[in-house]
Amino acid sequence: MTKLAIGFRVKGKSKGTLHKVGVVLAVDNTKRQPWYSVQWDNGMLFEPNSDSLALVDPNLESQRSQTTSMLAGTFISNTLSESPSSEEEDSLEEGEDEEQSTELVSSMITGISDDGKILAHNRKCESCSDVFVDPTTLQRKRKTFFRWPSTLQLGDKSCSKYFYLMYPWSTIQTTLKHTNSKLVERKQRPIAEGDFFRYLGPRRGPLRTYWEKEILDGFADTAANFGERFRMTRHSFEIITGTLSFSDDVPSDDPWKLIRPLINGFNSRRLDVVSPGKEGKYCHDGMPHKTKIPRKPEGVGAKLKAVADGDAGVLLGFDLMEGAERQKMKLYKALFGKGTAIVPRVTEFYKGSGRTVVADSAFAYVKTLVQLENISGLYFMGMVKTASREYPKAYMKE
Repeated sequence: MTKLAIGFRVKGKSKGTLHKVGVVLAVDNTKRQPWYSVQWDNGMLFEPNSDSLALVDPNLESQRSQTTSMLAGTFISNTLSESPSSEEEDSLEEGEDEEQSTELVSSMITGISDDGKILAHNRKCESCSDVFVDPTTLQRKRKTFFRWPSTLQLGDKSCSKYFYLMYPWSTIQTTLKHTNSKLVERKQRPIAEGDFFRYLGPRRGPLRTYWEKEILDGFADTAANFGERFRMTRHSFEIITGTLSFSDDVPSDDPWKLIRPLINGFNSRRLDVVSPGKEGKYCHDGMPHKTKIPRKPEGVGAKLKAVADGDAGVLLGFDLMEGAERQKMKLYKALFGKGTAIVPRVTEFYKGSGRTVVADSAFAYVKTLVQLENISGLYFMGMVKTASREYPKAYMKE
């Protein structure tokens, strides 16, 4: 098989690129599988791997010299507004840095356009001596606002009031219904709202010793005495723990059905009661889980991608990582790939607000910045490290 190189005329082989023909603009051989930058004859830029391309005519290797001379003009066009996801991204694990080295060998990929701007990866970049300040920042800074219901407005805003403000009340009745059905099966009395919230008090420290009423010989400090403090016996606590349910047990093709109502309720409630400030923090989170995978024998937890308010530190919502196949069906995945799709997805409800999203280097792609502004009207800040595709890396090294 002929090895593809810059200037070769190629055609698409995958389902979405059949009948498309274009020119190879760049080749990156630093990966196990070569990555290419191809411009189709209609002007669109595509970034496939070698499995998705074939030579227009395998017998005409001389086509490289015939088409290379015509490539220089293709970089003077306006910046593309979309960056289709590469198939290489599909092989990367969620949440990890996309190790995208862009040591491209062609001098045409990085240069200077006629108007003095940097040309890198078919994008125009402007060199700035200082940080650009958006005129909208001169307006009064948006502050975090909590929408308190009338039942919680009296008196000081205590921790318990914030808890009741944030709790997903839309889930409470279904939680009690499915939990009580299991309690009745065990010949235990059903619980009410008060019992459930009383149970949540000691839930953060469910150790039997916390119900001790006296200090044993050789121990210091005071007895936790949870039974008296929270008005719940250890037996009641353990029974509720063993029957707590957020959904029914009817079989479903959704592997996350048992906690799906709680996830949706959490995100919906935060959207209803919290109006975030100007800056949003994109972060990682996790919860205890016993999942094991062969190449990572230690417990990895259930992965959550969360966004929080940068001013108040309040979680605004999270996206559950549901596995490779189910992630492919989520919003923006088909358009932008895994890493880029997560950021606009968790900030979907704040479209057009002009807020700034701050993310770590695992999601600081040029593509994330461009698409977040294009489809969401949001700004983006992040430190570029290994995820440097489409970043003017060669120019910055000069």
